[in-house]
Amino acid sequence: ADASERVTGLLGEKRLYLTQSLRRRKGQFIPLLVILTLTLTTTTMMLIQTASFQDTLTNEANYAIGTDVRIESDQMPFGWIDSFTSYTGFEAATPVVSSLSYVGTAAFYIEALNASAYRDIAYFKETSFVGTTSVEILTTLAATENGIIISEFYGTFWNVSVGDTLEISCGSVSAPVVVDFVIVGFMRSAPGFGMASTRDLAGTPYGAYFDFQPGRGGFALANLDDFIEETGFSTTRLFFVGVTSLDVAADFIQFLEDRPWTSAYTEEFIEFGPDSITGLFLAGMEGLTMISFVMCAAMGIASIVLFLGSAVAEREPEYALFRAIGATKKQVMSLVFGEFAGSVMAAVLMSLALGVVFGYTATLLTFGISSIWPILGKVLTYPLLVMFFTVALECVAMVIACYYPARRAGNTNPADVLRNM
Repeated sequence: ADASERVTGLLGEKRLYLTQSLRRRKGQFIPLLVILTLTLTTTTMMLIQTASFQDTLTNEANYAIGTDVRIESDQMPFGWIDSFTSYTGFEAATPVVSSLSYVGTAAFYIEALNASAYRDIAYFKETSFVGTTSVEILTTLAATENGIIISEFYGTFWNVSVGDTLEISCGSVSAPVVVDFVIVGFMRSAPGFGMASTRDLAGTPYGAYFDFQPGRGGFALANLDDFIEETGFSTTRLFFVGVTSLDVAADFIQFLEDRPWTSAYTEEFIEFGPDSITGLFLAGMEGLTMISFVMCAAMGIASIVLFLGSAVAEREPEYALFRAIGATKKQVMSLVFGEFAGSVMAAVLMSLALGVVFGYTATLLTFGISSIWPILGKVLTYPLLVMFFTVALECVAMVIACYYPARRAGNTNPADVLRNM
């Protein structure tokens, strides 16, 4: 009612009637506003909760895989990647050698790879490295033969900085060897591996379910050529590959899938099906969301139709009286929609705002009970298309509930109304 008083320029002479009507019949409008707000808030909250949970899982899964194609196979020579160039869509690849290493009693894995190729094909995030970009730090690593990137945790724990030298006992093909590395930077996480220090993990990351997350104290990144020269490794089981697109590289992926003892992980591999704990949890969330969506939408539509339909029908004599004193059918219809549309839209806007707040809270609570701890943070997603569809459906119900009684009142014979007064 107060809002109607402030829009005189838009409503004109209808302002007085609308204001007094809303105030006089607030006992009818308040239940409608409460029901609409609660149902739409619940619907919006559940939609945001489920969409955010699923998008966060997808984001984590892509980061855990690391590149377009992640290959785990039997022991293969580093030169195996040269045969990949014959396939359409292939861009670049790097072998990855993993070696359990020590600084004192602190155990972690050194992941040696081609820094330039890794820089070009991996799915980096802004939070991956500390104080620099992935391009800058990996370019520096590629240019530093014995360079190494360690976790931010160990950088603080060992009180070292960029340019310092670390003596690391590395596993090799025979006995452990001590290798001097120069620190070129620090990281929090890296695609294809996960959290750089396991001390920073507050739960189980997605990659741990596929053994992508290195154990012990975490991992560090080093140059492949220098590392294999020091340790003597000549084969590996892990390869990262970049392709132009999965569709273009379909023959290459099919080759990997047909090859024995080989697993090819891509974004298409990410399926949260019922055969996994996470898949069951997500399926349950989606089921609850669908049930809640249907029930709340039905309650909202029913409340609009029942409340507005009965309210308009109750005031048919008033609208007919307006016709009797000279109002046109168009003016009567405009009066009806002006009286009720504001109430419905106020409930819609309030429920959307509350739904966003409660949806964010519900997303945090969902990850608190889920089996996945996101290392990249939570992705808050707004399913705008579904939300727009829901609001549009409510508006259609409002139009239908108001239109036919208003049209019936507009078609009333003014003489009959005046005769019966």
